Amino acid sequence: MNHVQMTRRLPILMLLVFALSATFIPATTGAATNLEWKSIIFGQSIGEDRNKVIVDEATQSVTLIAGEKDGSVVGGKVASSHDGISYYYIEVDSSKNFEISGKVRVNYFAKPIPDNQEAFGIMARDAIGNHMDSTVFPSNMVMVGGYRGLIQSVFRNHVKDPSGAGAKMENVWKMGERPANDGTAVYELKLRKTNTGYHASVNNGPEKIYYRPKQLEILDPDRIYVGFFAARVASITVSDIQVKFSDVATDEPGLPEPPEAVEPAVTVLSLAGSPVADYTFSLQPNAKGRLEVLHNGKKVFDNPVEANQTVNTQTVLVKGNNSFDVTLTPDPVETITSTAPVRLRHMVTFKNYGKPGEPIYVSPKGTANAAGTEADPIDIYSAVQFAQTGQTIYVRGGVYELSAPIMIERGNNGAPGKLKVLAAYPGEKPVFDFGKKANGVFLAGDYWKIVGIDITKSSGNGLRISGSHNIVELVQTYANGETGLQISGLATEPFEKWPANNLILNCTSFDNRDPSENNADGFAAKLTCGPGNVFRGCIAYNNCDDGWDLYSKLETGPIGVVVIENCISYGNGRMSDGYRTKGDGNGFKLGGEGLPVKHVLRNSLAFNNETFGVSSNSNPAIIVENTTSVDNGRANFNFANYPNATPQFVAKNNISFRTKPGAADVLPDMLLSANNYFYNGSHSQNNKGVKLSAKDFKSVTLKPFVRNRDGSIAPNDFMQVVNRSLKSGFRY
Repeated sequence: MNHVQMTRRLPILMLLVFALSATFIPATTGAATNLEWKSIIFGQSIGEDRNKVIVDEATQSVTLIAGEKDGSVVGGKVASSHDGISYYYIEVDSSKNFEISGKVRVNYFAKPIPDNQEAFGIMARDAIGNHMDSTVFPSNMVMVGGYRGLIQSVFRNHVKDPSGAGAKMENVWKMGERPANDGTAVYELKLRKTNTGYHASVNNGPEKIYYRPKQLEILDPDRIYVGFFAARVASITVSDIQVKFSDVATDEPGLPEPPEAVEPAVTVLSLAGSPVADYTFSLQPNAKGRLEVLHNGKKVFDNPVEANQTVNTQTVLVKGNNSFDVTLTPDPVETITSTAPVRLRHMVTFKNYGKPGEPIYVSPKGTANAAGTEADPIDIYSAVQFAQTGQTIYVRGGVYELSAPIMIERGNNGAPGKLKVLAAYPGEKPVFDFGKKANGVFLAGDYWKIVGIDITKSSGNGLRISGSHNIVELVQTYANGETGLQISGLATEPFEKWPANNLILNCTSFDNRDPSENNADGFAAKLTCGPGNVFRGCIAYNNCDDGWDLYSKLETGPIGVVVIENCISYGNGRMSDGYRTKGDGNGFKLGGEGLPVKHVLRNSLAFNNETFGVSSNSNPAIIVENTTSVDNGRANFNFANYPNATPQFVAKNNISFRTKPGAADVLPDMLLSANNYFYNGSHSQNNKGVKLSAKDFKSVTLKPFVRNRDGSIAPNDFMQVVNRSLKSGFRY
């Protein structure tokens, strides 16, 4: 058995297969035996120790390996905009159509709880990377086999250039359940290209057709790369590989992609509860037709509408329940499944507690029918739904045992200078405990302030913010099933609608851990967030992945600039009980997928994180100032960028220090200066050769962090420079 890493000739059986299929090969391609099978390993999260392509001459098979069976080690990934794969492939001239099939035995596949980046099977793509290059490498791609824990096919397109920006996974099509993880699952996988598109099938079952046959001829218009692969946590053994070719020029013309018929529906966009009588009833039909709206039996709208048009109707609610009866009569067109009228009834409750500006009171035993006074408190769900602009909801102390998420929905807004406030009652500590039965607090409204509340044991995020102009202060999120506090919007919406201008002030997040142990951070502003989000005076520790994560994806594009200042991150990648998770374990992770965003990390401290204290995570434009990074597992600072990116890093007045031996910082020479003290593998020093030692700090021994009465982090001698004329490093 030999490990194949570069080009090799076809195994004997494969040569026989091609000989038997010779009538399908155009004469212009030459002899079938001229085809070369090649192997390559490239992309994110790959490694020689975890990704392999093994050709077995004795059994005439090829085994592809990515990661280990128990998921403790991963090898690559298949994500929405890039891959990391073990690949055994041929190059097909784009003037040819083809059919490739093989018998695929699944040796193992996916973690016990899939993390949705594992995959195996047949893949066709329009670009590949360089062997053992871990740089992200996007491409247009179609695959069939294992994907996201099931047997599925998927089509990635919209990649127009090597940046990969705009890539989208489309038409995930389920063809089977999760395969057994014991080597007994065997599938006949097939992928064929015709002038109609790419046809995927499993066990000779119904085909899923991906139209646009030219989509895999964008990055490399002359050839298509086709073969078998494994990624993340997957191993397959492939035998009985067969390939057939025909000519694009002489094959039957392709069929056009049929229009996708829409089932007529109407979506209600407005809230189901209102604390004021003046109300805007908002609807969005997905089909052209005539829309009629009755409010408590009285017609308030009756007009033609276009598909996806937002319809707003102004009306006045009556106290209590209000019924809205909606009828959409679709116009008869080919792109809908039915012309039958669509009817729905939407109920809206008009209710409020107290007068505008008066506080509302909540307790663990409060009920919706109470008065909302201090003597007769209401429940938390009613309070957030019916709070008026400018009102404060005082949450009494105690444990709130909750089995449903607290939803502050879009449109449930305060106003500039008149925020809606959800605050702990003075001197008391309320704890929202979801018991892993439900997601936590979801803040989609604008102009809210949340103060002094603990959020724990959510099955997802502790606090998820998708609204804008909010303030979250003195909130603790811990032991949640995903990131403690995350700012993210909807990938289906444009950048302008992503959450922006939120302030996270003096908050703490710790011991958050997702089931796959590789995603839950302390704090995150990632994937889909706009500009102006700020973290100030926050502490993240012992989260299973990172302390902070500012990840951007090629698929959705760069996020807005985030500012992190006066913050501390430590012990991430390991829980507070000492357990080492499968997470990255960075203190401050400041980017993703090579997208340049000028995030600012200022006057902050990272120490004892399992991987990097401060990581650009390939973002070539981060700004790091007056930050101290100490005794992190791999390097204290990692300023890395992809080879095709121009470094735009800014680093001023930073200190990297070790109390014990460790790896040198990863950084370009452009960051070496008199005011930066980076660690070179033996010393912390600046570019003048001035070295720092333990005596330059008040203490290199950790002391517990406490907060001042106002919530700010109290001064602590740990890693504070003795000589205050030294302007570098974190200070209180």
